[in-house]
Amino acid sequence: MGKTLTMVGQARSKNPADDDLAISSIAALIVQAAGPNHEWARVSSVNHVWKTLRNLTDKSAYDLIQLVGHGTRGMLFLSGTTEYQTGHNAYVLDSNPLIYGLLSELVDPRTKVWLLGCLVGDGAAAAQYATVADGPTLLFDLARMWGCEVSAPTLLVSDEHFGPDGVFKETNHLTTVGPSGIIKMGAPDPLKLGWTSSQSLPVVKAIQAPVLGALTSQAAARLKLADLKTTASITVSPFESRPLLAATELELQLTFEGEEVTAQVLAGFSVLRFQTRAGALRYFRIHPESQTALVRSVRSLALQALR
Repeated sequence: MGKTLTMVGQARSKNPADDDLAISSIAALIVQAAGPNHEWARVSSVNHVWKTLRNLTDKSAYDLIQLVGHGTRGMLFLSGTTEYQTGHNAYVLDSNPLIYGLLSELVDPRTKVWLLGCLVGDGAAAAQYATVADGPTLLFDLARMWGCEVSAPTLLVSDEHFGPDGVFKETNHLTTVGPSGIIKMGAPDPLKLGWTSSQSLPVVKAIQAPVLGALTSQAAARLKLADLKTTASITVSPFESRPLLAATELELQLTFEGEEVTAQVLAGFSVLRFQTRAGALRYFRIHPESQTALVRSVRSLALQALR
């Protein structure tokens, strides 16, 4: 039986204390599971992934490579930062060939690669997202480049989805693509299958839109992001969750139970997360109508940034 290599995203400071709860809990699990047949490393950029793979003495010895970070459809954020790229350092693995091409010829065709972050393998309609990034497209790009099977989840990922061996266990929720095309689509996240009670949270302002990637810095220079028009309120429904490996797509200031909080919009604009002043981490599902309104606002910002 071959080895497993797990690379876990890391804050750019390389200080473990700067990891968020989702990353730190999974990193601790991986460290505990590490052994002769399960190696691990911390990475904060695609460049670090390149260095890790390049230094493998025998790439054919690995049956599975897991790359863990914060995800959204077709994008894996490695450093937890809201920046897409600075200089030669790319912090997001997506379908940009100038970025993923750095990893060419570093994976054996017999190795399986799993990109583990929330909804990275999702292939839902593009209208639900602020960008046209697509899970199966990213997987196909990498599968063609490496000549191997590449998979990513279609559900919201937390530490509970990893087994005691440190391996992602929800394989029914993995979209898998080979060099010749899609092998299987992952089952949809159960969160998408129903809707419970709802409440309305007033929006104060938008703060930043990391999902715009390289456009974000241009938008910040030309526009007042705080003036980005959004709906006056967001309709949400609470749910219980472990800390999620979800990339921040939009950051908002809103009102919750009389206090203003800074909230992150995640998972294809379908999830809202914030921490109360008391320190409680709260998760809400965003109603499809509010989701659509937020997507339209961010797409409008992207178009303005290009003018």
